[in-house]
Amino acid sequence: MLLSNIIDLICPKKIKFYEKNKNIEYITANSKLIKKNSIYIADFKKKIKNIYFKEAINNGAVAILTNKTISDLKAPQLIVENLPIAINLILHSLKPFPPNNIIGITGTNGKTSVVWLISSILKLSKLNVKSIGTLGYYKNLKKINDVFLTTPEKEELYQMSHSSAPEKLEFIFEVSSHGISKKRINHLPINIAAITNISQDHLDYHKTFKNYKKTKFKIFLKNLSKQGIAVVNDNKEGISNLKNKLKKNNVKIITYGTNKSDINCISLKNRIKIKINSSFHSIKFYTTTDFEIENLLCSICCCLAAGIAIKKIISSISKITPVEGRMQLVNRLDNKSKVIVDYAHTPGDEPVRLD
Repeated sequence: MLLSNIIDLICPKKIKFYEKNKNIEYITANSKLIKKNSIYIADFKKKIKNIYFKEAINNGAVAILTNKTISDLKAPQLIVENLPIAINLILHSLKPFPPNNIIGITGTNGKTSVVWLISSILKLSKLNVKSIGTLGYYKNLKKINDVFLTTPEKEELYQMSHSSAPEKLEFIFEVSSHGISKKRINHLPINIAAITNISQDHLDYHKTFKNYKKTKFKIFLKNLSKQGIAVVNDNKEGISNLKNKLKKNNVKIITYGTNKSDINCISLKNRIKIKINSSFHSIKFYTTTDFEIENLLCSICCCLAAGIAIKKIISSISKITPVEGRMQLVNRLDNKSKVIVDYAHTPGDEPVRLD
């Protein structure tokens, strides 16, 4: 998209150092993420340092979109009255096509594993998949690049999930409590939302467990589309209150984790026996660890919500490779002991962006 087209779209109140016919492919407020043919967002309602402008220009920024003239900077500037509206107009013009499904996974633990499991099942079902989370940004299970935050900022999240041309794909992402609280996901039409579990975490930010839990539940009560599907873990304390609120809002619910749930694990032996609605299935999975089986159940629910046939889901599970860094076997010692790497951040804090 040409910069001249963007100018016609957003109607800046002032333009400085305008350069014609520059091509625009990306927009971001993070100077470190600027690449060739990008627009850098400078919001003076937030803390802005001069070093960010220089870094953005050096990294390939074609212009700076801002709500205040930067007098001492000789670079193309588009000064607008309403920065959020201008950003939204540009985003929707650059990437007008949404994915088939947007699946958001929240919870204290298990988000990364569930995103990987869903992505694997969908890919094995011959679908194109994008995913974002702690591990980075992936396309069809192949890593594209790292991300600064578990749930990236609005502009990055939108551009990673949407496309510039029509294409059939599914999008799955981790939704942190920070991402919900800071409204990074408010612009995404999430049609499938799932919660793995909830326990004490991030109290330095949320102050109380009650606030933390309330924030997590917002993905269902504030961000899930009206025709969306909620996937909830029946095996967790306090989940009944959330289910009652969802029922009042006429939200479709798929449950897992107990004998009364829609989906549950019946037995754990050499092969795992799973109940899906009224049918029973024997499957082979790479582990029989309780919490990993719970993650698998959540993933099955999400794939069913996405319209994947039970037969395809079941046939895919035995082919899934373990997620990196989660109960990952890295070595076997001479005494037959196993060396396993597992990452968990409870309690802890969200990664801090570097600029």
